[in-house]
Amino acid sequence: MQMKCKDIKYRLSAFMDGRAGPDEAAEIESHLRICPDCGAVRREMRQVTDLLGLLPDAAPEPFFTTRLAARLAQDHAADRHPRVRRFLVPLYMVSALVVGFIIGSFSGSLFNGAQTTSSTEDAMARSLYLQSFDDFPEASISEAYFTLAVNLTDGEGDQP
Repeated sequence: MQMKCKDIKYRLSAFMDGRAGPDEAAEIESHLRICPDCGAVRREMRQVTDLLGLLPDAAPEPFFTTRLAARLAQDHAADRHPRVRRFLVPLYMVSALVVGFIIGSFSGSLFNGAQTTSSTEDAMARSLYLQSFDDFPEASISEAYFTLAVNLTDGEGDQP
């Protein structure tokens, strides 16, 4: 099976570090000879490697490994019970949803009752308001408004 450019670019770093197997290395080398794009990627990677080689080696600070080991132990101790946490987080989420649903239902029933009373009062006020338009000429805009409003009000009365 012949490697594609995507595979070559993925394995190129291992090839350049000498970590590719002999068959894989031969296939990559063969591909690099015929593919100018992958050859260009190899040259760029070699330039970066050469530039990084010019930098001085950085020595770790004194007691770095000791502090790192202590920090890792501290993090591990803080996360002693991952199974319990894995169980409790979903439990907290579900309980928050249930409490929210209960509060929402209770609030909805309170507001729904207040809204029904308000709707009844609004219908009465509209009816009284419309009765003040009893004296208007026929075929006027007021008559059309009154007819429309009465029809709309009657339609609301049919709803539960």
